[in-house]
This record gives sequence, structure tokens and C-alpha cells, in this order.
Amino acid sequence: YRFCHYMHLELQIVFWMPVALLLVHRVVEQGRLRDGVLLGLAMAAQLFSSIYMGVFSLVYLGVLIPALFLLGGFRRALKSLTPLTAGAVLAIVIVAPYALAYSQAEREVGMPAAPDMVPYSASLKDYMAAPDINRIYGWTAQTDITSISEMNLFPGLLACVLAALGVVRGQGKARFAYLAGLIIAIEMTRGAFSPIYRWLFEH
Repeated sequence: YRFCHYMHLELQIVFWMPVALLLVHRVVEQGRLRDGVLLGLAMAAQLFSSIYMGVFSLVYLGVLIPALFLLGGFRRALKSLTPLTAGAVLAIVIVAPYALAYSQAEREVGMPAAPDMVPYSASLKDYMAAPDINRIYGWTAQTDITSISEMNLFPGLLACVLAALGVVRGQGKARFAYLAGLIIAIEMTRGAFSPIYRWLFEH
């Protein structure tokens, strides 16, 4: 997917995501205000680097953090609320001018209708297709002009095997929070075919 988007520089700037995930774990485990502030800065940086990846990150964290709380217990969740709130407020303050400009542009340009999302809504066959420039899996590529850059989503066999091993053989409960995040992330890629995505789109 990212090879097909080399011309879209902002879609390559995703290194803030793993930084944010590291900081989420620090906040949940230690409850330090400093880590919450750094998390807010990392999320603001991701939103400025790529609005798409920033929104994807926020949705993902919206699943991951509550799942970590459920697995970690009430006391850990309570300890994390202040740093998480501080980080959220900081990110909102930093990103607000950008969000206002984005909102104004949306009013001028208009919002796409739900049917417009169908060509960009993934299905299972899209996860079995890799870009044709992939030397190993290129033979699986979709060649339809509307799907070439958007719908060849196969991440590679090794990535899938390692992810499955992490869930099955990994240690600690956090892996189940990541599994929940993965399920929701894949569901969200279904776009117009996903009831969760449609509800978020409408609200």
C-alpha cells in the first residue's frame, strides 16, 4: 500500500504512531503526567504530518486504550486519566487552528456522499492482493484502474505470521488489546460496507 503512495509524502510519515503507542503503555503502566503530555505532542505531530494517519491513530487509540484499561483493572485506569486528559487537551489546543481551517475548507468544497466511499471500501479480496511491483506477491495485484493504488492491501505473509504468533504465543494481556484494535482497524477499512464506519461518517 505504501509503495503505491510514494508520491503522497504525508502517507509515509507514520513514525509518530509507534511513538504514541509506546507512550500509551507508559501512561497506563506508570500514570506519569510527563508521558501524557508527550503523548499529546506525538498525536499532534501525527495529525500535522498526515491528517489521514492522525485520524486513523485516534480511532485506533479509541479502541486500544479502553481495552488496556479493561485488561489492567480499575486502579490503573484511574491513575491514567489525568495524564491522558492532559495529553488530549494539549493536542486539541495545538491542532485546533488546523482543524478550524480544515472545517472551513470542508464547508467550501463539500463532503463526499456515502456512495462515493464504495470504490475505496475494502473487502477480503483486497487483503489478498499486493501491488504489482511487489516481487514476491505482485501476481496477486488487482489491475482495475480504480483499485491499483488503494486496494492492494496484502501486508505480506511474514507480517501476518508474526502478528498471529504475537497473539497466540505472546506474553501479557496487552496482546488482546492489540487484537481488538486490529479487528476494529480492519473493520474500518471496509468503509461503506461497515456499520461502524457508516455510523461514524453520519455522526
